[in-house]
Amino acid sequence: MSEPLYARDDFQKCLASWWSGLAGRTTDGEEGDRAPNRKHRAELRRAKRTMDVCLSEAFAHGFLSALKDCGIVPRDDEIEGLARLAGLAAHVQTLAERPMGGIMAQPRASGAAVAVSPQRFRKLLTIEDPDDFFVAMVRMLRLTDGRANLASLSRACQNWTDTTRRWWAMEYYNVLPSKESEHATSKR
Repeated sequence: MSEPLYARDDFQKCLASWWSGLAGRTTDGEEGDRAPNRKHRAELRRAKRTMDVCLSEAFAHGFLSALKDCGIVPRDDEIEGLARLAGLAAHVQTLAERPMGGIMAQPRASGAAVAVSPQRFRKLLTIEDPDDFFVAMVRMLRLTDGRANLASLSRACQNWTDTTRRWWAMEYYNVLPSKESEHATSKR
């Protein structure tokens, strides 16, 4: 079996390039030199579930075409995870270095103690249905003010397993301020 797409450097570079065209930003968050693809971004942001993304022009003629231009041809069993990724990437405003679990434990720009509360984070980790994961992650991206790590997000979209959940939990609780962590533990 071949290496999963999310683990390939060429895929991550192609994903970042596609996202920068979608958002009209460079991968370091600066305004890009090309206009954002507002039509595709809006179409993907309106998607309520993974199938809505799969059936969109933005996915077929946008993301999948970008992958093809990079020489990447996804297998049939990878399409659904890629659709989730494309739909969620449309909600990303700023790329971050920190993995997704850690991003959710960081403070919001509005001054909230953490972007995602420990209770909400634990609920996210219990989700098994792919469409429920998609809906929950749209909410999480709103709570993080659109900050995301595309590599971490792509792994989760294509491989939402117990291993991925454990990584996210370790990242989250390593970043979570200790008083938040103590408060979350006492509520159990």
